[in-house]
Amino acid sequence: MKKRSGKHDLLKLIGIWAMLLDHIGWVIFPHHTILRIIGRLALPIFCAGIALGYQRTSNFKKYFFQLLLFGLISQIPYNLLWNTHKINIILALVLSLFLIYLVDKKRYLWSVGIFWLSTVLFIEYSWYAPTIALIFFKFKDQKKIAFVLLFLATFGYIQQTSASIQWYALIGFFIVLFMPEIKLNFKLNKYIFYFFYPLHLLILYLILRWI
Repeated sequence: MKKRSGKHDLLKLIGIWAMLLDHIGWVIFPHHTILRIIGRLALPIFCAGIALGYQRTSNFKKYFFQLLLFGLISQIPYNLLWNTHKINIILALVLSLFLIYLVDKKRYLWSVGIFWLSTVLFIEYSWYAPTIALIFFKFKDQKKIAFVLLFLATFGYIQQTSASIQWYALIGFFIVLFMPEIKLNFKLNKYIFYFFYPLHLLILYLILRWI
């Protein structure tokens, strides 16, 4: 069997596991900081995936509305688990995807509106997630510049939120940007994250109810 480039499939697996460990640490083992640190790898990977998905898709509308649908579905277990009205990360990625589209089409005024929405809405990671995704898209061939900009975005986010743990996201940025291409003989289903995200939130919610 001919092996294919598996870098992005491997990154997706790392992102999923990092997210799962982060959430387990958050709701079940809050004193195990290492789980939260590992979790900082997830956002860089998912934002890079959105940028790559935009580049690869042949049907933007289908991609956008599929992501939106799973984001809306995920909002129910997200609200149950965290007991919050905050907007989940998939919907933050929807905004990120739309921002990339608007910038790519040079609709800069509308792009400013996306940043405004991501800031005023009670959305996970606020303006930080769309900014990361846009940097990955615009500077995909200028990796050192991308890393510097991602560092500055992270610095700004930490200054705003005092969430110093987010410095560990720099490890995720470095992995995404500088991981070499690898060959694997398997391919992940492209919908694995879409299904995994709401499912793991629901399972964690049920575990919390049980214990």
